[in-house]
Amino acid sequence: ILINTISKIKIEHLFYIVCFVGISAFGFMLVNIEGTIAKYVIESRRLHAEGEGMGININSINLILVSLAATATVLKRNCQNVKYGNFLITSLYIGVLIIILIGGTRSALLFYLFLILYNLFVAFGRLVILPLVIITLLSLSSLFLYIEDLVIFARIVDFDPTSSGRILAMNDSLKNFSNYPMFGVGELYQQEIQLRRIGDPDHNFYTRLLGSNGLIGFAFIMFFLIGLIKSNAKHIKGLSILQGFFLFTFFFAPAGDG
Repeated sequence: ILINTISKIKIEHLFYIVCFVGISAFGFMLVNIEGTIAKYVIESRRLHAEGEGMGININSINLILVSLAATATVLKRNCQNVKYGNFLITSLYIGVLIIILIGGTRSALLFYLFLILYNLFVAFGRLVILPLVIITLLSLSSLFLYIEDLVIFARIVDFDPTSSGRILAMNDSLKNFSNYPMFGVGELYQQEIQLRRIGDPDHNFYTRLLGSNGLIGFAFIMFFLIGLIKSNAKHIKGLSILQGFFLFTFFFAPAGDG
């Protein structure tokens, strides 16, 4: 019913809805910052949903906001003469960036930067890429003097792959895959061992699937996922962004029974 209802909404109206939801979410999080962002970041409690019995965490929130920005980008490219379109999407992008910087979600920031590059590429063509990269690098190097207190800056600079639970769990999954390449070691067994040895199960869906189900299970699941996003709607501009974001999120999929 929901899909049928959405399919009947005009693209312009859907664009307004997506922007309204994203901007409203940003505003609510800032207004109620003590009940939202502060619990996850300011108090250094970056809770994982599956570990605390919660349905969502700051990483999930930031990825959802980026998905709204990506959706709005695609909708705007397929609209004509959207009133206040540039203002709305700019406001959405600014709001999403603020929450990402406060929340310190590296995965969301990575795809957000890709969206910025995509928009600039669409607007100015290939000539903008090289100057943009140079300006970005110079800007980041100058900002290092002022952004030491940002959570996301600290998480990137202080990241140690040798002690990261996620990296260790990924390596363990790949080790299981190398030992049992065809069928893997089983999902429950792999998760139990990783929790016991590392304290954190593999969050990368792809490596986790390889280790637990091997090439056979990986192939079946990937065929299914690709089938979900495969579309003949080639007339929709920018659709590949949403398809890419769908596959991108599985690199940072929540671990646990959910």
